[in-house]
Amino acid sequence: MANQTYQLLFQIGLFHTYFESGSSENAIDLIIENQTQRLFERYGFVLQKKDSVFFLYHTHEGSLSDYLNEIEVASNRNFFEFKMVVKDDSFFGYTELPVDKQFTYLYESDNYRNSEILEDVILEPTETPANTHFGEIKIYFKDIVASTLVVPRFDIQFKARATRWDYYIINTRDMNLETLSIETNEDFQFLGPEQVTIANGQGALKLTSGHILLPLSSKSKYTFNLITIYNGDQKSVIGLPHANPDNLQTYQENGIIKFSSPMYIYI
Repeated sequence: MANQTYQLLFQIGLFHTYFESGSSENAIDLIIENQTQRLFERYGFVLQKKDSVFFLYHTHEGSLSDYLNEIEVASNRNFFEFKMVVKDDSFFGYTELPVDKQFTYLYESDNYRNSEILEDVILEPTETPANTHFGEIKIYFKDIVASTLVVPRFDIQFKARATRWDYYIINTRDMNLETLSIETNEDFQFLGPEQVTIANGQGALKLTSGHILLPLSSKSKYTFNLITIYNGDQKSVIGLPHANPDNLQTYQENGIIKFSSPMYIYI
C-alpha cells in the first residue's frame, strides 16, 4: 500500500466461543467473491487480515456516499461479497449447527434480525440451499454509509456445541467397586453409575451429565476426577479426559436430536 493513503472502509470479525481467545482464525477464512474481486481491481480496494478480523481499505478522498453510489451505478452492484471457507474439519463437530441438514449460511448487513453490541453489528445467518462453500457475507453500501461509526464493524459469532458428557467405566481387573463417582468443581453432579453394555459387547458403568449439556472447548474448562473405592478401603482418583469434537453421537430427547460425547475409561 505504498505511495497511497489508504483508509479503512469497514471490518468483519469472525469469532468462536470454542476457542479460549474467541478468535476463529484457524477454523474459518474469507475469500473475495469474483464480482467483488473485479471491484477491488478496478477501484483499488485492499483486504487485510489480522487474527480473525478482516479489514477492507480504500483510497478515495471525499464523500464516501457519493463514491459508493458512483460504484453502484457503474457496476450495477451495491454490496461487497465474501465466501466463508472452513479450514478445520472439526469445525462441524464443535460448532452449534443443525444435525440433520446442510445449508449455506448467508450473512447480510441489512438483515432485520441483526443486533448491535457495543456498536458492533452482529450478523445473523439465513439458511439457504447448500452450495460449494459454508457461507456468504454481503455488506451493502447503504449500511456502510448509514453506520454511526467512522469505521463500521460487522461481526459473526459462532457458538460452541454443547453436548451430554457420558463416561463409560470399564472394569478390566474385576475389582470389587464399592463406590464410583465423579468429583467436579461445577455446580452439578454426574448421574450414575448405571450398568450398560457398550458397542463391542463389553459391560461398563456409565456416568453421565444427563440433562446438563456442556459446551465443547479447545482448552479444558472443567476438572472432573473419577473417584473409586474398591476391595474394602482402596481409593483411586483418576483425572478424566474432556470431550472430543471428533467423537460425537446423537440421541433424541422429547423429539429433539441432541449430541453426546462418549468417553471410555479403562481401570
